[in-house]
This record gives sequence, structure tokens and C-alpha cells, in this order.
Amino acid sequence: MKPSDIKLYLWIAGGLAAGMLVAGGARAAIGAATKKAPPTSILLLGDSLAVGLGSPFSAIAANNGVAVDVHAVSGKTAVYWQPYVQDLLNSVRPDMMLVSLGTNDATASNPAAYVEAIKSICSMAKSSGVRLTWILPPPLPLESPDRFPSLEAVNQAIVNCSPEVIDVSGSLQAMRAGDGIHFTAQGYAAWAKLIWQEIDS
Repeated sequence: MKPSDIKLYLWIAGGLAAGMLVAGGARAAIGAATKKAPPTSILLLGDSLAVGLGSPFSAIAANNGVAVDVHAVSGKTAVYWQPYVQDLLNSVRPDMMLVSLGTNDATASNPAAYVEAIKSICSMAKSSGVRLTWILPPPLPLESPDRFPSLEAVNQAIVNCSPEVIDVSGSLQAMRAGDGIHFTAQGYAAWAKLIWQEIDS
């Protein structure tokens, strides 16, 4: 997978609602992944999207015999989580780290520190022998062209360093909350199901 495989699109018509910023082609760029052994324990790390995802995803995982340890704080970024990741990996000792970060990072005017934090998180997972899967930020509203100036750089960094990337939220636009960023309870449940299917495929 080459960096050029990921492009930023403003989707005008068809598929997604108009005026949404998306990481076009991200999932397609990953290609067919080799079948992996299912995890027995997962560390879910993230921001407010992970807060909403945590409960329905943990329920699905539990039904499949997989324990999920959720560490999610609203409004946080990869820069915030970077200093804690190694300690979490050492204490939780998961088979997989599932990360939902990037939306808040994308609001930065200069993405350099956030890109480096993303790379560092990927590196720590790799050195710990943990399967890493990163959930790309869902399509974001364009109320202003300047609202998410670093989205392309953030998504590029994620796809470049994470061995597995999930981008399945585009079909859930009707289940988004009023802010256009988060999901309704029904949306989080549907998102959790799609993410689990990707992990378990």
C-alpha cells in the first residue's frame, strides 16, 4: 500500500451526504488481509467515538468470548494517549489494540506532533507484539473549510503505519448524531457490529 492510495475527497453526490469530508479509498487500499487468529483480549483506546463504541463493542466481543478493556476519553488525541500506551500494553497485555483516534487530531492547524504520536503508538504496538487495528475517523462535516485542516495528514499517517485499518462508517450516515460527528445509540451499535465483522473476518 502506497501513500498515494489515500486521498481526501469532498463527496458532492452519491453514497454519502453532501458536504462530508472523508478518507476516500482507505478501506479499498488495504486490500484482502490475511486471515488472522481471533483475539482473546482487546485494548480499545480512543476519544469520544470510542466512548460511544465501548459498550456495544464490548458486548459483542463478550458474546464471542473476547474480553475488552476500554480506555477512552472525550476530546483526546494521539498526542494525549501516546505517553500512556506502553504502560497500558504492559498492564492489560492484550492480543489486539483497537484504536479510534484522529477526529480531534484533525482539527490541529499543524499536524506534525499528531502524526509523530500516531507513528509512536504504532511502533509501541509492533514492539510489544500486539496486533494493531486502527479505526479511521468517520466522514466529518464541513461547516467550515478550516474545521479539520489536518484530516488528510492524520489519515495518511494512520494508513501508513497501522498494519490494519478499518473504515466502515460511511454506510451509517443516517445514524449520526446532530453534530454530524458522533453516532446515535443505534448508530454506535451498528458501527460496533461492522467493526467486529472486520476484526473477525
